[in-house]
This record gives sequence, structure tokens and C-alpha cells, in this order.
Amino acid sequence: MNTSPASPTWRWRSPTERGEDDIGAVSGRSPGITKYTYGHIRLRSLSSKTDPPGPVFLFTGLTIPIIFPLLFPFRMALQFRPASCAALALLLSTLGAAPLALAADAVLVLDTSRQQETREAPALDLAITRFAGNASGTYYWEDGLLAEQILSGLQSRANRAQQELPDGQRVLSSRRQLSHGAERAAVLVDERGDVLAAALVHRECGKNGCQDDQHGRLSVFLRPGFDRAKAQPLVAWSQDVPEDLQTDSGEKITKVETITLDAANTTAKPIKLPKGFSSQVPLYPRAIVHRTAQDALSNAKANRVLRLQTTDSIERVLAFYKQLTPPLQDAVSDLDRNTGFMAGKRKGVAFTINLKQDKHFPTITNMEVEISE
Repeated sequence: MNTSPASPTWRWRSPTERGEDDIGAVSGRSPGITKYTYGHIRLRSLSSKTDPPGPVFLFTGLTIPIIFPLLFPFRMALQFRPASCAALALLLSTLGAAPLALAADAVLVLDTSRQQETREAPALDLAITRFAGNASGTYYWEDGLLAEQILSGLQSRANRAQQELPDGQRVLSSRRQLSHGAERAAVLVDERGDVLAAALVHRECGKNGCQDDQHGRLSVFLRPGFDRAKAQPLVAWSQDVPEDLQTDSGEKITKVETITLDAANTTAKPIKLPKGFSSQVPLYPRAIVHRTAQDALSNAKANRVLRLQTTDSIERVLAFYKQLTPPLQDAVSDLDRNTGFMAGKRKGVAFTINLKQDKHFPTITNMEVEISE
């Protein structure tokens, strides 16, 4: 299969959400550097009492370009004490900047303000969520949202590839993070970036564990009306076994299934209430049990806490609870950029709902419904 890195015409992350780490790969400003990112270090004083709110206090506009591994996409601080100020001066001199604030402790802070500006979902995430809706199944883990499992299968940047097809179609593929390739995913997209079909190579991991490499599974999902034969590039992709799996006896896919998805008309899997959980608490109808998170609860909390997931936005979930008839008693709600909150009472049962955008996949909303003690 002829593959190439994903082209600038189809970004794996939206331009507003894309941080500096994508600039080299997309614009070609750093040819050959695919695992490093251009960041900025800004100098601030630890002892300054005039620092404005926020993570960075900028001295006279001092900005030093530097390269960091992608392993550290988060805020990083390098602290220099008075005894080390000479080293700081040498560093700044080497980079062509004047040594400033040597009399006080100083901190070099990675400037991630661009990455913190927005949590808008990447274009590919949105396309996959529209395609899969709230469908769920057991593939990489038990009874999980299909959209999240497809996104998880495409998460490894180092293994992302693209195959060009006629009529502007493309196959975008990758594997799960820290995976040797046994769990991988691919999507077939049209010239607009809409998902026509998707495929998961998996081991059907459920309550009883996972299948071995000699009993792999291939699940192909089709958009309504999409010809099954046109999804053949996904089947061919699945047969291109990653190098990590070509040792010893290799990989064998012993079961293939094809499923047509109608996201607009697919209802979420009914929620089975934990023993002791009050049925008076209204649950969001387009959510499923977040099985791995629910199973992590202690027995003491499991009868009054329910952890759910949905591909609907936080705003949509809050709107559902605000429009209930009859309305909730003592209702209180709040909405931040990536979180939401709802509290209320129904028939004497008080409860709270905490909503949070998934850390890795912004199109997934995690919910925790808790009955007050």
C-alpha cells in the first residue's frame, strides 16, 4: 500500500486547536523534523509583586525561540536560583538576548498560550463523531462509544499515514498510542473530509480479556447507502500488517464484520441502573455508561454515582435538564469553556451532574451523576 504523511489539505487537528507543534509538519518550516515543536520561553520574576493574572509575566518583550520534544506539550518551567544566574546569563547570551533580572530568582516558562486559547474539536474528530453518533460496542474496550474507539485507534502521530484514492477520496490510518499495531484504525473520507466508512482492527477486548494475535477481528462500518464494495480499500489496509506484528507467527484476522451505521437514528444503548441507584434521577437519553470509569468506582459509591458518556455537547446536555417537565426543584447550573454543572431535586431526591469535555477527544462529553448523601 502506498502511503504518505497526512497532507496539509486534511489536518488531523483544526487550525484553531493546532499548536506550534504542527507548524513544521504542515508548513514545511522545519523539513525532516516531525517529532519536535517550536515553542517560546518567556522570562518572569518569581519575586515580582506586579505580575498580572495568568501564567506568564513578560520582561521587555523578551521571547526566545527554542525547540522542545513533542513529549512535553504542556506548560513547563525551568527554575534558576541566584547561584545559577550565571548559567542563565550564559544561556541568554548564547541565544543572542540580553541577560535580564539576574538579581532575582527567575523562571523560564514554556509559552503555551496559543494552545490554551481554544478547545475547539479537530475537524477529523467532528467528522468521525457525525459518522458514528452514539453507537457503541466492544472493540478496544468493553461497551464503549464507537466514535471514541475510532479516535483512539488514530491517536498515534508517529504512525499516521494517508493513501490517495480516485475522486479525491483518502484513507487516513494510524494505531493506538503505545500500541504495537494490534489495535489500529482507518477512515475513508471524501474530498470534503466527511467519513464514508471506518475500520477497526481489534482483539474484541471485553470482560473476559482480549483475543490473541492469531484471532484478530476486523470491523468495517459504512455510512447509510455507501456501497460495501467501495470500502475495499479499508479491507486492503487491514491486511498490511505492521512490522511489529510480523515477528513469530504474525497476525491473523479470523473474523470480519460489516455494519451500516445510521448515526441520526441510532439510539444510545439503554442504561442499566446500578443496584440502589434511584430511578427518580433523570438521565440524559443520548448517553451510555462509561464502563471503564464506572467499574473503577468503589462499592460504597457505585450505588449513588453513575458515570456516562455522550458525543453531544455540554451545552446540549444542560439544555435537556433545563427543559424538563415538570422542572427540577432548586435547579442550579453553570457552564465554563470545557466543563458544565447541574444540580437539582426531583421527588425528594437531590443530585448533581458534572460535565467535562474529554481531555484527549473534545467531541466526547464525560458525565458524572451523583445522588446527594
